[in-house]
Amino acid sequence: MQIKTQLGKLDLRVPLNVLIAEQRANGVQFLPITLSHIFALEGMPRHHGDPFDRILIAQANAEHMALVSRDRAFGDYLVDVIW
Repeated sequence: MQIKTQLGKLDLRVPLNVLIAEQRANGVQFLPITLSHIFALEGMPRHHGDPFDRILIAQANAEHMALVSRDRAFGDYLVDVIW
Protein backbone atom coordinates (compact mmCIF):
# COMPACT_ATOMS: atom_id res chain seq x y z
CA MET A 1 0.00 0.00 0.00
CA GLN A 2 2.86 2.36 0.78
CA ILE A 3 4.44 1.73 -2.63
CA LYS A 4 1.10 2.21 -4.43
CA THR A 5 0.59 5.47 -2.52
CA GLN A 6 4.06 6.71 -3.46
CA LEU A 7 3.44 5.85 -7.12
CA GLY A 8 0.17 7.79 -7.09
CA LYS A 9 -1.88 4.63 -7.68
CA LEU A 10 -3.60 4.71 -4.29
CA ASP A 11 -5.05 7.72 -2.51
CA LEU A 12 -5.47 7.14 1.22
CA ARG A 13 -7.69 9.35 3.35
CA VAL A 14 -5.18 9.17 6.22
CA PRO A 15 -1.49 8.23 6.49
CA LEU A 16 -0.86 4.49 6.15
CA ASN A 17 0.26 4.04 9.76
CA VAL A 18 -3.01 5.59 10.98
CA LEU A 19 -5.07 3.45 8.58
CA ILE A 20 -3.34 0.28 9.77
CA ALA A 21 -3.88 1.20 13.43
CA GLU A 22 -7.57 1.82 12.73
CA GLN A 23 -7.97 -1.49 10.93
CA ARG A 24 -6.14 -3.45 13.62
CA ALA A 25 -8.59 -1.98 16.12
CA ASN A 26 -11.36 -3.40 13.88
CA GLY A 27 -9.78 -6.85 14.07
CA VAL A 28 -8.14 -6.86 10.63
CA GLN A 29 -4.98 -8.95 10.56
CA PHE A 30 -1.95 -8.28 8.38
CA LEU A 31 -0.06 -11.35 7.22
CA PRO A 32 3.70 -11.57 6.76
CA ILE A 33 4.99 -13.09 3.53
CA THR A 34 6.20 -16.62 4.25
CA LEU A 35 8.04 -19.26 2.26
CA SER A 36 4.75 -21.04 1.55
CA HIS A 37 3.54 -17.87 -0.15
CA ILE A 38 6.72 -17.68 -2.22
CA PHE A 39 6.35 -21.33 -3.22
CA ALA A 40 2.71 -20.67 -4.22
CA LEU A 41 4.07 -18.50 -7.06
CA GLU A 42 5.40 -21.62 -8.80
CA GLY A 43 3.28 -22.45 -11.80
CA MET A 44 1.11 -19.36 -11.36
CA PRO A 45 0.32 -17.80 -14.76
CA ARG A 46 1.85 -14.39 -15.42
CA HIS A 47 -1.34 -12.51 -16.28
CA HIS A 48 -0.19 -9.72 -14.01
CA GLY A 49 3.27 -8.21 -14.50
CA ASP A 50 3.59 -6.56 -11.09
CA PRO A 51 5.58 -8.87 -8.77
CA PHE A 52 4.09 -7.31 -5.63
CA ASP A 53 0.57 -7.97 -6.84
CA ARG A 54 1.49 -11.51 -7.86
CA ILE A 55 2.74 -12.27 -4.34
CA LEU A 56 -0.51 -10.90 -2.89
CA ILE A 57 -2.48 -13.24 -5.15
CA ALA A 58 -0.27 -16.18 -4.19
CA GLN A 59 -0.62 -15.29 -0.50
CA ALA A 60 -4.41 -15.07 -0.71
CA ASN A 61 -4.56 -18.45 -2.45
CA ALA A 62 -2.18 -20.13 -0.02
CA GLU A 63 -4.17 -18.83 2.96
CA HIS A 64 -7.60 -19.48 1.37
CA MET A 65 -8.47 -15.83 1.84
CA ALA A 66 -10.06 -13.11 -0.25
CA LEU A 67 -7.97 -10.28 -1.61
CA VAL A 68 -9.09 -6.66 -1.26
CA SER A 69 -8.27 -4.79 -4.47
CA ARG A 70 -9.84 -2.94 -7.35
CA ASP A 71 -7.17 -4.15 -9.79
CA ARG A 72 -9.08 -5.70 -12.69
CA ALA A 73 -6.12 -7.91 -13.66
CA PHE A 74 -6.76 -9.95 -10.51
CA GLY A 75 -9.88 -11.29 -12.21
CA ASP A 76 -7.62 -13.37 -14.47
CA TYR A 77 -6.62 -15.50 -11.46
CA LEU A 78 -8.52 -18.00 -9.37
CA VAL A 79 -8.70 -15.75 -6.31
CA ASP A 80 -11.65 -14.22 -4.47
CA VAL A 81 -11.49 -10.43 -4.82
CA ILE A 82 -13.43 -7.94 -2.72
CA TRP A 83 -14.03 -4.45 -4.12
